[in-house]
Amino acid sequence: SKTIKLKSRIIVATNKNLDEEVEKGNFRRDLYYRINVASISLPPLRDRIEDIPLLAEHFIKNNNRKLKKKIFGISNEAIDILKKYSWPGNIRELENIILNVCINLHSSIIDSGHLPDFLKKNSPDKLNIFDSFIEKFLESYPEQENLIPFMVENLEERLINKIGEIHNFNKSSMAQILGLSRLTVQKKLKN
Repeated sequence: SKTIKLKSRIIVATNKNLDEEVEKGNFRRDLYYRINVASISLPPLRDRIEDIPLLAEHFIKNNNRKLKKKIFGISNEAIDILKKYSWPGNIRELENIILNVCINLHSSIIDSGHLPDFLKKNSPDKLNIFDSFIEKFLESYPEQENLIPFMVENLEERLINKIGEIHNFNKSSMAQILGLSRLTVQKKLKN
């Protein structure tokens, strides 16, 4: 029955785009304008993999303090595996994985063998790179006719030239890497 005055700050976080949700009618416009005072947009972890080593080190330090352990860091190989994972659970998932590893670790360095198997299974392999490439290619050339000959010809030419640049157009080195004869590489460079 009595009004009580107080000072408060409310921090709101969401994984949805509230502008879009307001337009769709899924979020109240008046509430959106009340909470949208100072907005910070933070991309998901999968879009900023360069943060993974720093976050992993931070979580290791926190866990050392909480668990009274002396873990000195994480190997580059383990970091590479973490960077290849898609992180659907975002930073919280990374934090929980590091905590789990730290709890069970009897070593001073986190190595790739200490990471859960699902991280290694879900890291993209060489063929997944092609899937991504094909998707981007089809976005650029959606109506291209004779797609396979067009794609093969352009890919072959670019691949040969890129390998040439890397190996200073040394035809023997190029032939070995490309799996072609030296003569074939020479002919393809002339075309």
